Amino acid sequence: GPVDLTQLIVGSEGTLAVITEARMRLVPLPAARGVAAVHFGSVVEACEAAVPALAHDPSAVELVGQEIIRRSRANIGFRDLVAFVEGDPGAILLIEFYGESEAEVEASLDALRSDFAGRELGYATVTTTDPAEQQRMWRMRQAGLGMLMSVRGDAKPVAFVEDTAVAPERLARFVERFDGIVGAHGIEAAYYGHASVGCLHIRPLVNVKEANGLRTTQQIATEVADLVLEFGGSLSGEHGDG
Repeated sequence: GPVDLTQLIVGSEGTLAVITEARMRLVPLPAARGVAAVHFGSVVEACEAAVPALAHDPSAVELVGQEIIRRSRANIGFRDLVAFVEGDPGAILLIEFYGESEAEVEASLDALRSDFAGRELGYATVTTTDPAEQQRMWRMRQAGLGMLMSVRGDAKPVAFVEDTAVAPERLARFVERFDGIVGAHGIEAAYYGHASVGCLHIRPLVNVKEANGLRTTQQIATEVADLVLEFGGSLSGEHGDG
């Protein structure tokens, strides 16, 4: 059958072709925005809620893992950014909605809250249409990489398997298996990223200054590569460099 070259070019972020001309579809900036911060006990639970969230046609579904939240709380410069967080969640989904009015956005937030309550997804949901509060939430998400790299000691969250991507419908099971691989090597991983498209930035904490740490890194990379193939995913789902 015919080949959709747009998927090939976009999926490789332009690395497989030279583009000489492109037609863009532009959309107006939204008149109103709102965010629901849904709290979960674990990253796997948050990933399980990604597909139900997508059914509400959000503009974004971003995951922020426990490590980022805890480090933000411990940092005097970022503590205010997580004032909205309730308890000690294993992960949070930031689910954003666009609308022509604040009332339209409020209706979308209410529909999501009601749906998730009925499905028993998440233990708390904080919603806001206040621009300043939304900005603080997104700053917490954007500060994720800096927070992770501030880890003290030789073991750092290294980016060697961080852009793996699978279909959102398979993301929860993928993360569960991924965590099992990392745990079998006696280490932990930090999670954040784009749950809406099944592409998470997952960074295992390893010490690459030691030979044993380098061996562990290679072993995890090999096992994760096999896992990605098993799930029909992409080894580098964001930057086209895999």
